[in-house]
Amino acid sequence: MDPNADDLALLELLKRAQPAIITVSGDDLYAAAYSIPPEVLEAFEALTPSVKYVKVGTAWCLPVGDWISCSHRLISKLMARMTSRSLELGITGPTPDDLEHATALSSWIAIQDPQHSGAILVGLHTGHPTIRGPLINTSRLCGIDTGKAWARSASRWYRLNDPATSENLVEQLGQKAAILDIFMLEFWEVQALIAEHQAYEGLRDV
Repeated sequence: MDPNADDLALLELLKRAQPAIITVSGDDLYAAAYSIPPEVLEAFEALTPSVKYVKVGTAWCLPVGDWISCSHRLISKLMARMTSRSLELGITGPTPDDLEHATALSSWIAIQDPQHSGAILVGLHTGHPTIRGPLINTSRLCGIDTGKAWARSASRWYRLNDPATSENLVEQLGQKAAILDIFMLEFWEVQALIAEHQAYEGLRDV
């Protein structure tokens, strides 16, 4: 099993959570604890032992501000933990079983992450467990094969098929292709960004 599997499952639970909101006195908003997955509440309590529940009527609740704050902090913690593991995996590489069960990515390009430093892949996927649309972008890259056979993102392995050409990129994405072109990276730049991240984590020499 992938070492990030439990964290990924918790992350998906958190992203799908839509707690019932209770309004008090017109301005005070509370997220009803009964409508939040128990695993998420346990993670909140482990992350912030001082988290306080408030009883509103018969329901125990979290102030909406606390719900939002804890959600953001938990997402950050999970992503940091998964990234740390994946940077190590990006050095050792996948097993044959990892690749057999990996999401396939075709017509892909590497671009600079528009939100953070580092690189991500954009392409057409087959077999992603949670994304339904054909086009996806990966989370931050933590490893990539020199022969372009596989990549490791912060969350999972990808089996790489042929990269995109400028022609099929325009055919698939239309005007969006021009925007991606601004952020497009050469393969050596992707490798350098990953190596820099691994060195920062103390996993390789600078």
